[in-house]
Amino acid sequence: MGDYELAEMLRERGIVDERVLNAIRLLHRVDFVPAPLAAEATADAPVSIGYGQTISQPYIVAYMTQELNLKGPERMLEIGTGSGPRCSRSKSSPSSHSWRASAFAGSAS
Repeated sequence: MGDYELAEMLRERGIVDERVLNAIRLLHRVDFVPAPLAAEATADAPVSIGYGQTISQPYIVAYMTQELNLKGPERMLEIGTGSGPRCSRSKSSPSSHSWRASAFAGSAS
């Protein structure tokens, strides 16, 4: 399943915010997982990224983001984003701003 198919599956599970679905389609989750786990990147499941951390299940991330009910000009600080795909998705609106902070040694800023 690719990122487009993942977004369509999330739509079937109740994610209706088109901005969230477009972000899922456009942001390649494979870019945030270790290369040996690339085949797992588009599954609707958490994926280990090392250091005892995981990237959350896409449905959970999409649901939480949709529930924020963002309109576009908001600014967001997310603490504990791990490898950062949710923060990157929240930047998908041209007028939105987001920052991330993570506390494990392997994270990139």
